[in-house]
Amino acid sequence: MSEEAEAQQTTTGSIMRTQPGTAWETSVILPLFKKGNAEEHTNYRPISLIPAMSKIFEKIIARELQILIDLMAEYLESKKLRLNLGKTEIIIFNKGGIRNLVENEKFRFKEQKIKVAEEAKYLGFTLKPNCSWKEHLNKMSKRGKAAVGAILRNDLVKKSKSLKMFKQIFDSKIKPAIHYVAELWNLEAADKL
Repeated sequence: MSEEAEAQQTTTGSIMRTQPGTAWETSVILPLFKKGNAEEHTNYRPISLIPAMSKIFEKIIARELQILIDLMAEYLESKKLRLNLGKTEIIIFNKGGIRNLVENEKFRFKEQKIKVAEEAKYLGFTLKPNCSWKEHLNKMSKRGKAAVGAILRNDLVKKSKSLKMFKQIFDSKIKPAIHYVAELWNLEAADKL
């Protein structure tokens, strides 16, 4: 098999698996001398040598994403619908993978740039590129604690000293808020709440 055919097969396989080859993820870091005394390490800066196939793979993925955006634009136009670009963002989920894609590519919808977000809120749930629920859980935990404090400071609850009333308020007001979309994060952090 020729090198070109092998590269094409690897790229196609990586796209189908939505995962680059592991050899493409490694880089070699070399010190590059800037100026001054060559004996001092502060006069060097690190340069990362990244495999060319990694860059090609990033470009292919970016092109495919842009094609999908263009297809969506055509579909919306055919249905006489408009996209509110003020509320439209792209978020790329990765676990430390293709970060350059976010930094270097400019995704467009009908020649207008689409913002690449560092986080996104969807139905009250905070999504992060690294797929971590930690920030969302911390926010829900703080809200829950504040709500419990508010219930305990409530004069009606104080006067009644009824555990049953507290439990009813907790079950109707607090529990639904902290368990919202729990299916996504529950296994990871059930003990957090």
